[in-house]
Amino acid sequence: MSTVATSAQPLEAAIDAWGIGTYEVDHRTGAFLASERCLALYAWSGVPPARAQAVWETVHADDREKMRAACQRMLQPDSDGRLDLVHRIVDRHGTLKWLQHRAQTTFQTSEGARRPERTVGSVMDVSERMQVELELRRAETRFAEAVRGAQFGIFEHNHVEDPRAENVYWSPRLREMLGVGEAESASAATLLSRIHPDDIEGLHQAVARAHAPGGDGYYDVEHRYLHPVLGQRWLLTRSSTYFGDVAGKSVPVRTVGAMLDVTARRKLEQEHEQRAQVLDATIDLVAMAEPDGSLVYLNRMGRKFLGIGEEEELAGRSLHEAHTPESLAQLLAGLHSGFRPKPIVDNLSTRSAAPTGEVGQKLGAGGYDISPPGESSFRTHQRFML
Repeated sequence: MSTVATSAQPLEAAIDAWGIGTYEVDHRTGAFLASERCLALYAWSGVPPARAQAVWETVHADDREKMRAACQRMLQPDSDGRLDLVHRIVDRHGTLKWLQHRAQTTFQTSEGARRPERTVGSVMDVSERMQVELELRRAETRFAEAVRGAQFGIFEHNHVEDPRAENVYWSPRLREMLGVGEAESASAATLLSRIHPDDIEGLHQAVARAHAPGGDGYYDVEHRYLHPVLGQRWLLTRSSTYFGDVAGKSVPVRTVGAMLDVTARRKLEQEHEQRAQVLDATIDLVAMAEPDGSLVYLNRMGRKFLGIGEEEELAGRSLHEAHTPESLAQLLAGLHSGFRPKPIVDNLSTRSAAPTGEVGQKLGAGGYDISPPGESSFRTHQRFML
């Protein structure tokens, strides 16, 4: 047995194992020879065709022109004779399949002209791979839409290739958020140069914890940032660092994360804190409750008046339980009769509160202590809808 015959056997076995179909075209005679697997992939049945074009006609109608153009380019005298194409076919059962078609054409020169002589090709079913890629593209599209909707800025840092973080990937949204143009460096130095000085130390500590091999690699920090146009902003950054073995040591190899501008939220929190300070400073009782009387908020005077500690949770506490049935009925009747009811005075031996509200809304009440010494009561003097 010749060496060529011996080496051909394992090659044929490998081709069969991978389910690859093969074919050959002699351009001098037009003869076409295809393996059974090749014909089966193109859903060909019956007598093998004499010409390759008969098989190519089974290509999906939407891909047929692409297939024809690729074959023409392959046979051009000035081409490299290669064909590499993925296209669809519909088999005899009506199932859509994707085929990877690769071929190589050799040329001969005759009378000064270069002409195609022989084409050898292979075909492989890649439907599963294409389905995975399609699902991946769909997932990426959904992710991109979610990121765009949430206004996240994305970044990625390869620690191995860029140990000094001089060329970090910043998404277009992140560059916009940071006020960094396309021509500017996406580096740690650029970011740090605009972070508020009072936040630098805490940020460095958080980075060190995230990059420590024994940690979980998680980073979650809010800090101030000086935008070149918008001024001071608050940014929330969350990321995960992944570790790998380099020279026998566990080291950070990749960090992926997102930033979100939370300036508006910070401003609301600050305004809320300022209002709370004002309400805590007043001598009036200020309360907010659900329509069923469940307490949502009590200022300091309200907690003191109702005997609820400053650190005590309000869950399970109700304004209603602070009244006798008679006074509660009178209070609710007055509050539901109009937005400006007559003042109501409760004279109770324990404690008193005035819940307000209509179904489906939160309402607030204010009051001040008008109790004689030794008694506990208050007068409703203000109501506001929340």
